[in-house]
Amino acid sequence: MKKKYSLIIFVLLSLFFSTNSMAKPKLHATFNTQRMYYAISKTSLMTLTIAIVTPEGAFSGTITGYFRKDRAFPVSGWTGDPGTPPAIPTVTVTAFDNTGIPDSYCPNLPGGWDCAWFELRIDTGGEDYGCPWISEAYATTTNDDGTYQGPTARGTVCPTVPVDSYDISWSKDYVQHDKTLVLKSTGATIHTVLPTYLMEGGQWCDGSKQGDGRGEYCRYVGQMTSLTSQGCSNIDGGASNVTATVVASPAFESTLSQITLDINTAGGGQFTTECYFQYLMEEL
Repeated sequence: MKKKYSLIIFVLLSLFFSTNSMAKPKLHATFNTQRMYYAISKTSLMTLTIAIVTPEGAFSGTITGYFRKDRAFPVSGWTGDPGTPPAIPTVTVTAFDNTGIPDSYCPNLPGGWDCAWFELRIDTGGEDYGCPWISEAYATTTNDDGTYQGPTARGTVCPTVPVDSYDISWSKDYVQHDKTLVLKSTGATIHTVLPTYLMEGGQWCDGSKQGDGRGEYCRYVGQMTSLTSQGCSNIDGGASNVTATVVASPAFESTLSQITLDINTAGGGQFTTECYFQYLMEEL
C-alpha cells in the first residue's frame, strides 16, 4: 500500500537590526574611507571596485593591478545611470597591513588565503554632488584556486543621517519583521523570491523616486544597510530543507533586497524551518 503525503512547510523568517555609528568626516572633496579588508595570496591579483551613489545616479568603476602606497590610481570604466557620470575619481592607498590580520575581518575566507587591509583616500574630482551621497569600495581577489570578494568600506563628506527612524520590512504597506510561508510539496525543489523594503517613520521609503528629497535619503540609507544570512534550521532537527540566497537591490530600485528560497520537498512528511537574517544599518 502506498501512502500519499500532503507536505506542508512552515518557513518562518525573522529580521533583526543593529546600528554602527562612525565619526563624521569634515567636508572636503578628498576623504578617507573606512578600513577596507581584502584577501591576499602569493599569486593573487586584486580588482578594486569603487561606487558612488549621488542624488542624481549610481556610478562605478574598477582598478586592477598591484597597488602602491601614496600613488593615485584613476578609476577605469567609470559609468552609471540615470544621470551623467561625475568626474572620474582617483584612489590612493595611504596605509596597509598584510601580516597577522585575523581572518574574522574577512568573512568566509577560503583556506590558503590571508586577510589584509588598506586605508584608502578617494579624491572625487569635484564637490558639487549635493548631499546625501556615499562612496563604496570593495576588493575582489583572484588566484588559481578561486575568487574572494571582501567586505565593503564606505565614506562620505555629507552630514550624518540618523537611522533611528528607519526600519526593514517584508511588506511595503506596514512594518513587518516576521513572515510565514505555508507551501505544499511538489516532490521537487520549490523556488520563491521574497523582497524586503526600507521603511522610514512607518512608511515605505522608495529609493526609486527621482527628483524627490525623501527618495534621495532612502537610497542613501539603503546603501548603508547590509544583510547577513544567519542560516536556516529545521525545528525538529536534522539537515535543513531550505537554503536562502540574498541579493542586494540596485540603489535606484524600490526594494532593498531580494531573498531567494530554495525549498527541497522531495520525500515525505512535513517539517518546519526557520530562517534568520540580520540587517546592519550604518551611520557615517
